[in-house]
Amino acid sequence: MTVNASDTNRRYWDAMAAVHGQDAYYDTEALAAGSPSLGEIVTAALRAGLRIEALHEHLEVDRDPRGDMLAPEYDGRYRLRVSGERLPILYTLIAARP
Repeated sequence: MTVNASDTNRRYWDAMAAVHGQDAYYDTEALAAGSPSLGEIVTAALRAGLRIEALHEHLEVDRDPRGDMLAPEYDGRYRLRVSGERLPILYTLIAARP
């Protein structure tokens, strides 16, 4: 299972349904509350019995995963900056069933 921090809630809950099977349900309050945090995603994977193989931070990407919130920088890449410091713009979580 690979889940991006920038994915929509629907994809997040679809991933959880895929892990938990047919008896999974959509938590409509959580869907309305906003995107899950990285901690919530990692915890959900661990609670589902998955083994975390890698967690990568991406400090730059070739497209704005949030749509049009960021402007491309001088080299055409998108970066998330706060007070000039680069922050992760995407995460890649790789997990597998043991």
